[in-house]
Amino acid sequence: MKRILATLIALSVMLLPAFSLAESGGSGAPEILSVSVRNGVVALQASSDAVACCFTQGSQAPETDSPDWLALESGAIRVFKVDGTYRIFVKDASGQIGTPRTVTVVSGYNYLLDAEGLEVLSEPIEDYLSEHGSSVAQINRYVAAHAALAGLQTRSGVVTVAVSFATALANAGLALPYQLYGTYQGEDDWGVSPAWGTRLSKPITDDYGTYRVHGMHCVAIVVWAYKQAGINLVNNITGSIVGKNGSLNWEGDNAVAFNAGRGGDIVTAKSGHAMLILDRLDTDGDGAEDSYLVLEMINPSMTLHVHSFQSLRNYTVYDMSAVFSNTGRMMRASRFWSNTYFIPQSAWPDYLLEAAAFRIKPVGSARTPTQTAQ
Repeated sequence: MKRILATLIALSVMLLPAFSLAESGGSGAPEILSVSVRNGVVALQASSDAVACCFTQGSQAPETDSPDWLALESGAIRVFKVDGTYRIFVKDASGQIGTPRTVTVVSGYNYLLDAEGLEVLSEPIEDYLSEHGSSVAQINRYVAAHAALAGLQTRSGVVTVAVSFATALANAGLALPYQLYGTYQGEDDWGVSPAWGTRLSKPITDDYGTYRVHGMHCVAIVVWAYKQAGINLVNNITGSIVGKNGSLNWEGDNAVAFNAGRGGDIVTAKSGHAMLILDRLDTDGDGAEDSYLVLEMINPSMTLHVHSFQSLRNYTVYDMSAVFSNTGRMMRASRFWSNTYFIPQSAWPDYLLEAAAFRIKPVGSARTPTQTAQ
């Protein structure tokens, strides 16, 4: 039986009790003014004194110094969350916590873990998709439409690229193959590569296996996900340590605690292996987040995987906030588009421009209308 991420968030089956704004979290406590959900992205607006929020599947807010709290900007945030029911808390600068709101996220995305039951691509991808009633163009438009709705050049946009792409492949029964040295990050490399699945001129072998068809390696899939959301992580300095793109004043100064990452951040091993954080999870149901859902490319294929915080304690988590604000020292080393992480619209493919203009709408499995929190 396929293992779906819902098994890790099964407590969402029993909805948390709803709270109204009439209930008070205490005199002068910050308030949540509005919450809505669309395609997995939660948009929250709180009172101006609110500085952080958290999403919990427990009954209580975490400690005020917990990494589960996400900083708000002018009382607002847009954040991608996997399907489930959450209680949202906000706090002010003094640590006072307001009355929670409850929200249920039902996105329609396919959270299949570890590519279980999927066929690893071994023929040209266009041929495979045609045989299964899809096409490269359809997947490109599907991913672009969802990324645009989530917000291009944002954390939510990058995460949505990863999740919608994984969904499109999983719905076709397909897993994208890992390939040692497999890159697809040139200036004009957008969307699905027609080379994926085609035979290599010569098989490549390492300690983990033999690679016979074109695919991508771990850094390439992270760079690819960012690019489909309009962000360039290709530069002349960082090499395989792609997370260093988020450096502020000196190389690598954006490293944070192993349990402090959030969606859109990058985890890197000492070996150079990289993965993209999609969301923080509470896998044991105790109310505290303990794991990351990540997108990674690891032999034999691209996969969604859950890593506990503790299992990554010897890895480095890179905060990519400087990239999403288009600031930071690595911007000046950007290749293809100088002194910016944000790819200019003049370089976007037509389908991404159309998506940004809302001339196309999401099609397929994620047609969930906007939901309003209780």
